[in-house]
Amino acid sequence: MLVTDFDGKNITSKMTSTKTTNENTTESSYVTIMDVYGNLIRSDPKDKIIPEVQPELPNLLKYPEKETQEGKPWTIVFKNNINENPLLKDEFEGTGNYTFLGTKTISTKAGKFECIGIKSETNFVSNAKRDYSNTTIHYTTVGNISGVNWIDLNGGFSVKSNYIMDKTLTIDLSGLANNSEYQKVGIENVSINSPTIETHIINELESIQKG
Repeated sequence: MLVTDFDGKNITSKMTSTKTTNENTTESSYVTIMDVYGNLIRSDPKDKIIPEVQPELPNLLKYPEKETQEGKPWTIVFKNNINENPLLKDEFEGTGNYTFLGTKTISTKAGKFECIGIKSETNFVSNAKRDYSNTTIHYTTVGNISGVNWIDLNGGFSVKSNYIMDKTLTIDLSGLANNSEYQKVGIENVSINSPTIETHIINELESIQKG
């Protein structure tokens, strides 16, 4: 992460992340503009960003606007609507509960940092609609994210985080009942439920570049 601009109210950062899945590594970068409370104002990634449900994106935490203290929780309620085009519509909503854990020295490849820990647990629901030829399919994802993020006290950046995400997907195929081709084979109200998918997400600061 590289902070490229700060005007006293908003922080502009360029972030580069590496993701390894089944021994395949991919790299992506994006620019974000946040206010000092961690609210995302604008971003230019190739993929849509929903900070509350993407703990793999470092430094996208929402902080309380009023002074708080160790052990005192605060809650963030969020709702996002993403309409990429008339055929793709997504709605995200949920609640995030956060608690300051106190300070601790965290060591990574980038060095040692005095950090404050933020414990969080987020419950969310995602409703997506996809319109196909004469058919509309609805996707519902129910998820939970819990973990801890260690934030550098001086720079305000994420040093290390560890999260567990559980989510279940339900696909509603009832829209097929309106499709004449599927009516011929007797398909009416059908839904598919996936097993719960558990994902372990770890972020760790490897280096710092001062521009």
